[in-house]
Amino acid sequence: MAATAKSHSSISMLETQVLLVLASTKLHGYGIALEIQKRDPDGPKIYPTNLYRRLHDLADRGLIANSGTELDDKGRARKTFSITDGGREALASQTSRLAGFVDELRAAEGSPE
Repeated sequence: MAATAKSHSSISMLETQVLLVLASTKLHGYGIALEIQKRDPDGPKIYPTNLYRRLHDLADRGLIANSGTELDDKGRARKTFSITDGGREALASQTSRLAGFVDELRAAEGSPE
């Protein structure tokens, strides 16, 4: 399962945000984008093309899965996604990596220039 381990080490910030959102709910792409923007209103704009490319990549790597479709308020079918066990492992790995980075930042704040 070396491919899965490799996929854990190369998760972008947008992919991390997607996994974080899907860790607590199943959602369609537009809902994921709204939730990311709600959680980080000052963060970078989420472009649909980039988001859907990331969703496709995450699914190809087995980190998320299609969990069916739901109808929106206008009757349009929207594909929903859920996190997989591999996605939860990837999110845990990313959490550890980012925690180490935050520790380095905090250490640098206290260092003389």
